[in-house]
Amino acid sequence: MKIALVIAVVAVVVALAFSFRARRNQRVIGVSGHEYEIVNTSTDAKEADQQVLDNMRSLGADLTKETTVVFFLDLPTQSAAADAASQIYALGSFTVEYREGSGDWGWLCLATKRMSLDGTAIFEHTDLFDGIAAEHGGEYNGWEAEVVK
Repeated sequence: MKIALVIAVVAVVVALAFSFRARRNQRVIGVSGHEYEIVNTSTDAKEADQQVLDNMRSLGADLTKETTVVFFLDLPTQSAAADAASQIYALGSFTVEYREGSGDWGWLCLATKRMSLDGTAIFEHTDLFDGIAAEHGGEYNGWEAEVVK
């Protein structure tokens, strides 16, 4: 009985650790379909973004070239996801969709935009989506982009 309880507790701890890491990951999709996963070691959003940008540069990315960037917002309800999607769509430069999510959050809102990753643009978008997600009871879950050389 004690062994089963210890195994159950360890399984829960491992699941929670993986879940936290998954929310803090930012993925970079490489050229020709090769995929690189860059895991942040920071819980500060801007520091995490900078780590990803630095790693993209180390993979040969030219951050001055436009690429498709997908931003992820986790939201608690369909209504919250629809409202966040409408708010993002009203900004005028994003393609937006929302769908049922998995894991801890019920719904996922995806905002896609072609943009370069140089300068402060990615940091401004992180602030924007942090605010929108919080306003609708959710959490901003980062972004992904293709490495463009």
